[in-house]
Amino acid sequence: MFTEKERQQIVSRGMDIVEVEKQTQRFQTGFPFPVIKSPVVCLKITPEQEEHILKKFYPLVKKKTLLKFVPASGSATRMLKDLYEFRNTYKKTKEEITHLFHPMHKSPIKDFLNNLSLFTFYKEIEETLQKKNVSLSQLVENYDFIPIINTLLEDMNYENYPKALIQFHSYKNKDGSTFHTTPIEEHLIEAAHYMKTPHNKTIKVHFTVSAEHKDTIQTFVNQKQTFYENILDVQYDISFSEQMPSTDTIAVDETNTPLHDENGKLIFRPAGHGALLHNLQNLDADIVFIKNIDNIVKEELKYETYRYQKTVTAMLLELQSQIFKYIKALQHTKIPKESITKMFDFLQNTLQIEIPITIRSKSLTEQKKYILSKLNRPIRVCGMVKNEGEPGGAPFLCYEEKNNTSSLQIVEKAQINEKDSSQVNIFNQSTHFNPNFIACALKDWKHKKFSLHLFRDENAGIITQKSLKGKISKTLELPGLWNGSMSDWNTICIEIPSLTFAPVKKITDLLHKYHQ
Repeated sequence: MFTEKERQQIVSRGMDIVEVEKQTQRFQTGFPFPVIKSPVVCLKITPEQEEHILKKFYPLVKKKTLLKFVPASGSATRMLKDLYEFRNTYKKTKEEITHLFHPMHKSPIKDFLNNLSLFTFYKEIEETLQKKNVSLSQLVENYDFIPIINTLLEDMNYENYPKALIQFHSYKNKDGSTFHTTPIEEHLIEAAHYMKTPHNKTIKVHFTVSAEHKDTIQTFVNQKQTFYENILDVQYDISFSEQMPSTDTIAVDETNTPLHDENGKLIFRPAGHGALLHNLQNLDADIVFIKNIDNIVKEELKYETYRYQKTVTAMLLELQSQIFKYIKALQHTKIPKESITKMFDFLQNTLQIEIPITIRSKSLTEQKKYILSKLNRPIRVCGMVKNEGEPGGAPFLCYEEKNNTSSLQIVEKAQINEKDSSQVNIFNQSTHFNPNFIACALKDWKHKKFSLHLFRDENAGIITQKSLKGKISKTLELPGLWNGSMSDWNTICIEIPSLTFAPVKKITDLLHKYHQ
């Protein structure tokens, strides 16, 4: 279906032609909706249990390689969306001003303007305007907001910044002066506090970054690394990777015909965070922590994060130890029937894997084979916060048609069939929300890395629709990194405090108490 020139373009991107053809077919067939049966009941750890688990952390990680994986590919464009829209529409009319500041009117831009002095970048805006002999307070008094926004976006270059380098937090030095930190610095600080052990002070952190921002971010990290190593008494091992062009997906129009640019080349788009499975695969560590770049709180509030990251990790390693014991036992020719029963109970009660009725009546050899297939998988323990109306994913037991059973999955709202009221109702009953606070074990019982793509559900992608130069453009998002890409992982979900979840999706989120 592709011309020779198009095929050469596809191959030059490191892509497989057959795979791209499958992508175009996906636009025709779509992705099947998951069938959610019920919300998952997340484990709740009592203070006594937590104290007991935390005592095991250092002994359990003593011989393990730890690494923090931070998806930091995004620009700040979406975060600044409200500012762009206001700048493009505000005419400073009396009617606009009256409506904007009416006591009953609520909007992000109103919150931004009314609380301007609370943002870390306020002082820099003021000083930048002063260099032009312009008074910030006078602009505000005259409702002349566009120069203020232009100063932030253009003069201070925030419109070209990655989110990782936006000023999030302010702190006081001992001499009373103020300094500001970015998300990337906060992640380095956070990693040092829960990854440093009495046995190891090397802190491995990996950031995925976009090609356009890679040099800027690397230069910034190089400037800051020694400073944080000295004050935190650690040695950082920091690495970077980009979302590879070979993981992009083809774009089509509303008739599902591949789109071309002005030079006649096929148009490809980044395939969402699911494409980062390749980046995760290339890392070498026993335990990998996953957390988004914008989910970070101020230093004085991080104790809960440190505590629960260690709790999640200790639980992961204990779970892995039990799984490895069972796998080793399955290697023996003779194994007591009661041991098989214990393993079935473990699968069903601990890992929430529903056992097909037919399996229990099969031969011992077949039962061992089935149990091994379920145990010998990557493992993750996911921290979940109480659902307080945040948009996004949640843990559910999902129906598996291939064997008429169910398994634990993290499902995004965008994956749900909105026309099926029963599915919508079940989704709305979710008690917990996925903040992407995950600890993963990526190696098998022989200490070899799993081939992660073998555990991905190819049917868990999403088709998105956008406008491209006034025309409909449809693209495919690969199965999400913590959704379909980890579909066949062994998973446990535990409840963690809401304090550990403070994402900054729009600029006014920085006004939240966790960031002030």
